[in-house]
Amino acid sequence: MKRTWKTAALGLAAVLVWAACSNPHLAGGKLHFDQERFDRAEENFKLAVDKDPTNGEAYIGLAMSQAEQNRPEEAAANFTKAAELAPRMAEDIENNRMSYYADAYNSGLTYSNEAQEFKDSGDDASARESFQKALQEFKKAVIYRENEPEAWMSIGKSHFNLGNIDSALVNFDHAHSIAPDDPKVNATLYEVYKAQGNQAFGAGIDAKQAGDDAKAKEYFEAALSFYTSAGELGEEDIEIAQNRAGIEWELSDLDPARADELRAAAAADYQKVLAAEPDNGAVLENLSMLESSRGNKEQALEYATRLVDLDPKDAAAHILQGRAQGALDNRSAMLGDLLIGQSLDSGTQVPSSQARAEAEKFGTRSDMLAQLRESGEPEEIRSYSDTGGSEYQIWFYWTRGRAYCFQGGKEIYAKQFKGVTEDAGSDTSGE
Repeated sequence: MKRTWKTAALGLAAVLVWAACSNPHLAGGKLHFDQERFDRAEENFKLAVDKDPTNGEAYIGLAMSQAEQNRPEEAAANFTKAAELAPRMAEDIENNRMSYYADAYNSGLTYSNEAQEFKDSGDDASARESFQKALQEFKKAVIYRENEPEAWMSIGKSHFNLGNIDSALVNFDHAHSIAPDDPKVNATLYEVYKAQGNQAFGAGIDAKQAGDDAKAKEYFEAALSFYTSAGELGEEDIEIAQNRAGIEWELSDLDPARADELRAAAAADYQKVLAAEPDNGAVLENLSMLESSRGNKEQALEYATRLVDLDPKDAAAHILQGRAQGALDNRSAMLGDLLIGQSLDSGTQVPSSQARAEAEKFGTRSDMLAQLRESGEPEEIRSYSDTGGSEYQIWFYWTRGRAYCFQGGKEIYAKQFKGVTEDAGSDTSGE
């Protein structure tokens, strides 16, 4: 008698060939097993064991009959007993144990993929049901082979998707403990921890937006734990550092007692990213706002200024810089930077060819006309009216890195920034 499996995901095939039978119960068990009457097969194999408790082949039949009836604990125990009694059949026993492991593991993958499809379609109830089924299959798999790290990782993922954060962490740690020095396992676990950290971060943001601060805090702390575990397995990448900084900042709003500590940690992580990526605009923006919240006004202005130089045509960067100037009581610079940002954001564009006509509206001695004579036609003109009805005009000399704000033809603010090349890259300094 033989049972053959083909498992695509693991590429395994297990074959067990029964030896000639002298025990009538053993022969009966094999016959019933061949005909897939697994309960009757089990009865006969039990009788065979009773007749000869040292018969390893009977224990193999008993294990397989129980496995086919979805009783993995009993089956695994009898496979172990068979291996003790019949070492000559060790390879067959291990192949069959692996085959039942593969059946369960692949079934778990199928349910897990199904769950993800439900989740992506918005059917959370069906997704949860399928994740539960996946978890049960993965748990069954490790009963047959308890030292397979990928199965423990899959158990961890299933727990995470079911919201069981602590259980997820325990199972990921167990997967690592099985093969702590295996580069392949560690590389895989690194990516798993990173992915789970990213997922927890996103779930925390969703929970916070939904008003569930307690759940958001739980997810954010889980994300930090996942990222810490990833860092212990390999060199931490910039994405993790940037995400961790964002999480620490989010947590500072949810944990007032640790707010200063968490914001300092966030600033340190953002600075680590900036050291590797000095032109990371998102980090410059976040650092400016973060340092402002920490009362580090000069640093907030420094990061905002770097952000403006990175992309002088970004309205939000000028507005951020204006707010940083205001925090330092630089009123003129604050108003000028805000005006430039607002004009870029919602001002009306005026053709540059009309620069002379615009300047001459205010007479031959206007600052606007003097600027035209000195610097020539600007590359861009923006007209802007504030909520009070005051009207302004801003002239931009992008290549030179200059902006001039006029009200009634009079210059009220001049700004210098890094010059912009034709392809919008900022690589020439204003002089």
